[in-house]
Amino acid sequence: MKKILIMFSGGVESTALFQHALNLEYDVTLAHVIHNNKSYKELGACKGIVSFTPSVKLHAIEIRKDSFDENHINEHRDVSIWLGAAIAIVGRGDFDEVWYGTHNLDNTGKIPDMETAWNCMMGILELDTKLVSPLTMKSKVDQYRMLPSEVKDCIISCAVIPKGAWNQPCGQCKKCMEFKQYVTDRL
Repeated sequence: MKKILIMFSGGVESTALFQHALNLEYDVTLAHVIHNNKSYKELGACKGIVSFTPSVKLHAIEIRKDSFDENHINEHRDVSIWLGAAIAIVGRGDFDEVWYGTHNLDNTGKIPDMETAWNCMMGILELDTKLVSPLTMKSKVDQYRMLPSEVKDCIISCAVIPKGAWNQPCGQCKKCMEFKQYVTDRL
């Protein structure tokens, strides 16, 4: 059985990856990285999603660097933190692949040297774990449609995440606008 580690934010793409891996009956482990207050609050969504499959292990890795977000304002600024956490987990386990979420209109392909850095680290660790994004050719709305209704109620689609209401979108942040543009308006 293929063993997969999913870099899990609790958003549409990573949750669709989780569902995809479950459908393929893979051995799945999830990793959620907490690096700021928003990602800490996203953990509630992650736990809600995982509650439907309690046999799945969810690692919550805290790497709090408040100055990191202030100094890294580009999109995908947290990739180095996520990759570092994934490398640490992979080094302890026997994973075939690490999955990360993207969709067909995402610009994740522009993340500088992500796969090169991953492959370099796997060489140093003498591991052959692959870094892949298996659903990157699917649209965000198609990935959303893959999800069971109870899971759809748990996904995170807002960057503001009011206290105690992680599943209540503000409707105005960039993440809410993207969800509206790529999911709600296409349903």
